[in-house]
Amino acid sequence: MCSSDLAHSPGMRIFVLSGQNDAAHARHARALGAAEFIAKPCDPQDLLMEVSRIVFLRSDQVRDPGARVVAGRRILIGEDDDRIRESFVHAFELAGFHVQAVARGPQIIEAAVLQTPDVVLLKLIFENMNGDTVAGILRGMPRTADVPIVLYDDSGGTVSASKYRISSALVNRFMNTNNPSDLLAAVREVLETREVEG
Repeated sequence: MCSSDLAHSPGMRIFVLSGQNDAAHARHARALGAAEFIAKPCDPQDLLMEVSRIVFLRSDQVRDPGARVVAGRRILIGEDDDRIRESFVHAFELAGFHVQAVARGPQIIEAAVLQTPDVVLLKLIFENMNGDTVAGILRGMPRTADVPIVLYDDSGGTVSASKYRISSALVNRFMNTNNPSDLLAAVREVLETREVEG
């Protein structure tokens, strides 16, 4: 495909892999209609991840125009099971999020204060500090008071909201599942609501 074709390819998402790593070449590629610019040399795994992310985002946006709300947003995930945490990281990165994932309550608080994520996804029951306690601490600090929080329970039972002090003032959404697709949908809804409310 020649450069003149780039701007006349509606519906096609194009990224340029270039041996020239400077702002002028990046601007030129974007002026021609390229959505992404990647400079060589680059790690093959990083390149594959970027292509996967772009393809996933494109197909997801065809199904769900609201998916644009999440692209590039920062999510902080608190989950103490390594396998589940990795599945969350994979799902949310494919959806276009910048993901930071930690395994302990105190780490969540520290990361939230340092990074100020766009949204926090938080497990309810941790070994050392439950998610409702973490959410309460985040709500009480000026830097994180307005960060949306999605809290989830993966115990398989019915959790008493009063037992764990779960309220709409504490969290934006409570889910009785750890299914990545369901949690991704909940996070999107929370971000879309936040965007509409301004």
